[in-house]
Amino acid sequence: MILEHIETANFRNLIPQMIEPHSRFNLLAGDNAQGKTNFLEAIYLIACLRSFKGCRSREMIQFGETKATVKALIKTGGAHRELGIQISEREKQAFCDGKIVRSAASYLGVFNAVLFSPDDLQLPRRSPSERRKLLDRAILTIWPAYLTLARDYQKTLRSRNRILRQRPAKMKELLEVYDQQLAEFGAKIVASRVRYLRVFGDVFSKIFEQISQAGVKGTLQYMTKPSLREAEDSVQELAHALGRELAQARAKGQDFSRYETPIGPHTDDLDFLLDGRSAQRCGSQGQVRALILAFRLAQILDTYEKLGSHAVLLLDDVSSELDSLRNNYLFSFISQVPCQTFLSTTRPELIPLSQEHFYFSVDKGKITRLA
Repeated sequence: MILEHIETANFRNLIPQMIEPHSRFNLLAGDNAQGKTNFLEAIYLIACLRSFKGCRSREMIQFGETKATVKALIKTGGAHRELGIQISEREKQAFCDGKIVRSAASYLGVFNAVLFSPDDLQLPRRSPSERRKLLDRAILTIWPAYLTLARDYQKTLRSRNRILRQRPAKMKELLEVYDQQLAEFGAKIVASRVRYLRVFGDVFSKIFEQISQAGVKGTLQYMTKPSLREAEDSVQELAHALGRELAQARAKGQDFSRYETPIGPHTDDLDFLLDGRSAQRCGSQGQVRALILAFRLAQILDTYEKLGSHAVLLLDDVSSELDSLRNNYLFSFISQVPCQTFLSTTRPELIPLSQEHFYFSVDKGKITRLA
């Protein structure tokens, strides 16, 4: 999977321009606030239909303009695909090969990108919801239909919580209906997460060992209710177990007291472990950084294993976040993975690259190839 060229117009601070990157490594160097991260954001937007900055659409539009566009030519599986995103103040519209995209699930997976940014570094110590997003987005990379399942679950969950707050006359009957739907959708989500981590977890552990070389084993653990863990090999059994848990919580008044549903995959967690202990409590900064990098790199290998093509790797200022030893371990590893890579940095001397690269200078939104 190769990004052959990308064109932006009125996107963030980037000037209107078309960039033709190298098929291997692309180094974007410049001072802070010049547009390096904005360029990576444009690539990520084309792949994932959203910004990694958690912003509204209008924030991606250049000041004084009413819309922004990002267009890209992708080579995947020997074929070329033209992708585009048009952003207005109220919405984003995606295009694929000149046709309007009607559903995100039909678009996602055409072009895959995996991002590491400094904001990722605190994920092992942030809230469980952030780690659930990390896992769910990884699953989306190889199974776009998971998006529809997740949306159905969230829609049902919101409806159930609304019943708890409003307490209508037939609340018991309504909750029973929503519990059945929630158990069915929730069981599929738990099963998908567990199945994904079984293979992915082994890849993650091997990569962590290679890029950390600290004699500590890094692993991933999916945290859910014990009753669901016991039934995780069968979606039907998971649905029965989740239905029982919901009924028991309702009988005890747990959801009534908080006006929200206390059980389900929306309350589960993904824990990063170091020698079996949670990195939330025992991990050093260097180890935590290596854990997140290992997760992102495992996505690259997992995508290739399951889809037959490597996702594009986006590394935003990664070298400034690693000590020199781990930095060398990282580049030694990615030099062996034949994926297209984009790296931003304020200090290009920290990045040991092979001859297979283009060097771009980024200044006031202008991206210029120097070598």
